[in-house]
Amino acid sequence: MKSMPEKIADSATHGGWLVGLLLGAINYFSPSEWMVIGIFVGILSSVIGCIVGIWFRCRRERLLKMYLIDRSNKNISAQDVDLIGGE
Repeated sequence: MKSMPEKIADSATHGGWLVGLLLGAINYFSPSEWMVIGIFVGILSSVIGCIVGIWFRCRRERLLKMYLIDRSNKNISAQDVDLIGGE
C-alpha cells in the first residue's frame, strides 16, 4: 500500500508527463494544421453521430415490432399502440 506522499508524487509525475505530451503535440503542429485536424475531427464526429443515431433508431424500431408482434397474440388495442408510439 502506498503512503500519501508516494501517491502525491505519482500523481504529480503523471500530471507532468501529460502536460509535457500535450505541449509537445501543440508545438508539433502549426495553427493551419490544427485547423485542418479540427475540420477532420468535426466531420468524423458528425458521421459517427449519424451512424449511431441511425443504429439506435433501427434498434428501437426492431424492439417495437417485436413488442407489437408479441402483444398481437394478446389482442392489443389501437389505443395501446398509440400509447407506445406506433404510427
